[in-house]
Amino acid sequence: MPLVFTFASLLHGARLDPVRWTLLSDTVANPPGSTVVLRLTATIEPTWHLYSLTNSDQGPFPTTVEFADAGVTKTRIFQPTPQHRIDRALGLDAEIFEDKVVVFILASLNQNLKQGAHDLTVKVRYSVCDDRRCLPPREKIASMQVTIDSKAPFPPNLRLPAGYELVRADASSPHATRAALPYVTGIAIALLVCGAFIALFFGMRITKEDLFRQSSSSQEQSRP
Repeated sequence: MPLVFTFASLLHGARLDPVRWTLLSDTVANPPGSTVVLRLTATIEPTWHLYSLTNSDQGPFPTTVEFADAGVTKTRIFQPTPQHRIDRALGLDAEIFEDKVVVFILASLNQNLKQGAHDLTVKVRYSVCDDRRCLPPREKIASMQVTIDSKAPFPPNLRLPAGYELVRADASSPHATRAALPYVTGIAIALLVCGAFIALFFGMRITKEDLFRQSSSSQEQSRP
């Protein structure tokens, strides 16, 4: 269900900023090609709530997370179980977080990263509401610096707290995956449509030729 924002709400929403995002990790030095455990934390002001990464597209805008640099080749994202309730501002069933939420990210570093400092940057797009109003969707950047060191030990495996679930696993760069899917889908649809027209064309042609042969044969048989 699309949300409509008036000009006044846009101006008022520009002054409000009830969510603060931070990106942290317990390991600072990591070898190239290793998998880093990151914590993306949203601190939410009282009375406001944020929507989950799995919230329905038919309701309020779900939160999305993706890396904005090529230093990460693939990711796995985990979120805690959200609250399920009717959103009072919208009158829709929604999955929400209040106060604070920590999203865990397993980020696989590029094998070809150079030694030294490297900034990991996450782009978050989200919506936030209270019980009376919703602010326009926003996009923010959260980043942290890691040291790429081939002699550093590999980070420990992720130990998730209870109640967390995998919400997305990218086998490759999120940008490459999202850009390729519409293109491939469009080609597949075009091929199917062309195939249908070709089959229809030749089917009609064969039918007309058969009818002509049958008509000619009938005329020859009817001649004395």
